[in-house]
Amino acid sequence: ERLAAEMNTLGDGEPLLLVNTLPWERTEPVMAEVLLPGFATQVAVIDRSGRSLPVQVIDRTDQAGGCLARICFVARMPALGCTVLRVVQGTGAGQERPLLAYGTTIESSRYRLAVDPETGWVASLYDIANGVECLAGPGCVPVVLEDPSDTWSHGVVGFRDEAGRFRGEAELVECGPVRAVLRVRQRFNESMVEQDFTVYSECDRIDCEMRIDWHERHRMLKLSLPVNVAAPRAIFEVPFGTIQRPGEGSEEPGQRWVDVEGVIGGECYGVLLANDSKYGYDFKNGELRVSLLRSPIYAFHEPRVPERHRKYLYTDQGRQVVRYTIVPHRGDWRDAGAVAVGASLNSPPILLWGEKRHGGRLGPEVSLLKVSPGSVIAEVLKYAEDGSGLIVRVRETAGSGTVASFELPLHGFSHRFAIGACEVKTFRVGRDGSVTETDLLERAI
Repeated sequence: ERLAAEMNTLGDGEPLLLVNTLPWERTEPVMAEVLLPGFATQVAVIDRSGRSLPVQVIDRTDQAGGCLARICFVARMPALGCTVLRVVQGTGAGQERPLLAYGTTIESSRYRLAVDPETGWVASLYDIANGVECLAGPGCVPVVLEDPSDTWSHGVVGFRDEAGRFRGEAELVECGPVRAVLRVRQRFNESMVEQDFTVYSECDRIDCEMRIDWHERHRMLKLSLPVNVAAPRAIFEVPFGTIQRPGEGSEEPGQRWVDVEGVIGGECYGVLLANDSKYGYDFKNGELRVSLLRSPIYAFHEPRVPERHRKYLYTDQGRQVVRYTIVPHRGDWRDAGAVAVGASLNSPPILLWGEKRHGGRLGPEVSLLKVSPGSVIAEVLKYAEDGSGLIVRVRETAGSGTVASFELPLHGFSHRFAIGACEVKTFRVGRDGSVTETDLLERAI
């Protein structure tokens, strides 16, 4: 909000400030709610260069005689900064690469996603640009597994005893200039899953919002994604790095993303899956499964045995929402930009409505920090604890040493440095422009 107060919001219409909290430039879908004078009013979004963006109206709601419209558009955002967009009445730009939708299939210039209308499972994910079928079998399948273990799963290495699969129907609910959405509604016993698969005209990824209403006991829910590559391997994100874990079907921890890589046509190819809230996985024979929830008895420890007539509390009951992104790609996880994909999903842009006719000193767009090359990212930009300047903390993400630099555009300052594979470096930028490398406690080294 302090940053927004300094932005120049002069111009027509309503100023919408788009804040990117990540230290690299992003071009991503953005959702916003706009108050319009009536249901028939058209809306357009103008970027700082004066270009009209394609806009899709998702829904409209009565609002005290007016109309509250939820819209979607794709916008570019500067690295760790803010840009001012303008929301005006009018028609948004057309789309150069329109989406096609027929039955339960969506096709963009990059992907063709087909869902089985009788089960709701993804029947095909075809990479048009590379001529590759990404799936080795039904994908994005909610799989129910037997789980008689206690709260901490003592002595359990993996979960392989399948109790069944969610099944249901699929229908196309949106198709416009920005995105198309297939909605799947599935059931298992008294539990429900609803998945919205979204394909974009301008973004090379498939998004899914998964809404779960779970009422199983002593069972586990996983999301299955079998990847169609030879000699498959799974690369997991771990704190400040990556690790390849064995494909034995055992339960393994991971962070925001996992990439299943292998060989197709003699070349490296993979499918990246990132999610916003789940950190358990298993991998076997090319099939990646994300651990979504478990329902053992709450705080129940072996060797105790459940008593038939006692009432217990079970974990993970009720509703929750999981969002995940799938990115098929040529090359390995580095080529897929896995670190950026995982971070972007977990740190969506922040939207702020600005004051009209406000001429701030920062102009209509500002970037606070830039880092290059792309394999080196900033994790921290903050005031030094002793008040002596700014702290910039960076890390190398590709597993290869390099020469890098960071820039503070508002200060007209840049610094060049060497960094090793997966190394973390911290710098203090003094008020006089001096740069001192420090440890994590901000002590000079």
